[in-house]
Amino acid sequence: MDVTAINSQFEGMDKTIGQASEALPGRKDGKSVQDEIAEKAAKLAEFLKNMVQRIGNAIRPTEATMPTLAAAPARAPAMAPSP
Repeated sequence: MDVTAINSQFEGMDKTIGQASEALPGRKDGKSVQDEIAEKAAKLAEFLKNMVQRIGNAIRPTEATMPTLAAAPARAPAMAPSP
């Protein structure tokens, strides 16, 4: 099997499918199926981006949840020796 020939066939099929999807009418007037799929993909990408940000914000520590270092307690004065 010639890999170059197979790749060429797949590229030809991909081009044919792309042209056919441009010609298919979408559910909305004046839009093709391809246009509608692109819009849905953009909305999905935005949704996923927001979800990743929310999850990151939920698990990432903030200043309010970070432990802080407190000052060491002051040492008590030394007691004077008994006479």
